Amino acid sequence: MNRPERAADLLFTPQGTIRPDAVTPALAVVFKESLSFARQTHWESLRTPHLFMAMLGDPDDSVRAWVEDAELDPEFIIAQFRRLFTNHDQPEPVLVCFQREFMSLNVIRLLRSSLERCLDCGRSRMTVMDVLISILASPGSVVAECFDTRGIASNDLLEIAVRSEARVGV
Repeated sequence: MNRPERAADLLFTPQGTIRPDAVTPALAVVFKESLSFARQTHWESLRTPHLFMAMLGDPDDSVRAWVEDAELDPEFIIAQFRRLFTNHDQPEPVLVCFQREFMSLNVIRLLRSSLERCLDCGRSRMTVMDVLISILASPGSVVAECFDTRGIASNDLLEIAVRSEARVGV
């Protein structure tokens, strides 16, 4: 079995939910909070910006360190992302579940990439930083593109995230 198949098997249950033993408690909180952001922005599926906003909305120690090291204002960023990613074509909040069928393909790819990173680091449970670093490193990441278009180099944010993760000792 090759590595991506193994990661996919480790990530989702047969029912399409994330395997609880594949994530840290802090990441489980981010997943739960990301659903709130999906509802607030009127999406029928979970998108990468929802995960990102959830990380900033209830940061664990590693994200808090990244925000400090990168000199970012989480509340401002959340407000900007909420404004940019509100689905105006869907006026009423819709039901979204943290299940594979309600995730965009980019989120599924992101989670698989995050799990690969986790396994490469010798851990069995994904952390919030695995997801953040995967978001910033992902080619074509809408989150990274938002920073780049506003004059904040996403590559710099990625480097800061890796250093912050090492400093905090995730």
